[in-house]
Amino acid sequence: MEIEKEANNIVFKNAHISKGFMDKAKAEKEYGFRLYQGGIVPGNSLRVVNIADTDVEACCGTHCDNTSEVGLIKLLKTNRISDGILRLYFVAGEKSLQRLAVQTQILNDLQGVFRVPQADLIPAAEKFFAERNMYMEKYKVHR
Repeated sequence: MEIEKEANNIVFKNAHISKGFMDKAKAEKEYGFRLYQGGIVPGNSLRVVNIADTDVEACCGTHCDNTSEVGLIKLLKTNRISDGILRLYFVAGEKSLQRLAVQTQILNDLQGVFRVPQADLIPAAEKFFAERNMYMEKYKVHR
């Protein structure tokens, strides 16, 4: 949730994204090896993508002109690749809105199933499963 919140804060800042080619040695001297967070880029010239006061990378991919063009970011899941490396799976823009609509529908459906307001969903589910587990233990029901 904190990663998603920070990403959306950056998006909503409408920060300028500059893109341009630089000599590799000059870019490394100016920005260091943080340029290569996405991996080493071959060649003597680098395309440097710089989000003002946020990040700088060597990258030849497609990029927006400002962060607000990305739209809302919705984090789907994370995977730990190795120590210090986390892979993020996310959607942005209209896909985020679609994902939020699905999640809202799920919450609405659960409210109907448990017959409680949204604020009471977690306590109702906890109570349901506690009673279910007691029943299963009492009557030796196997899952």
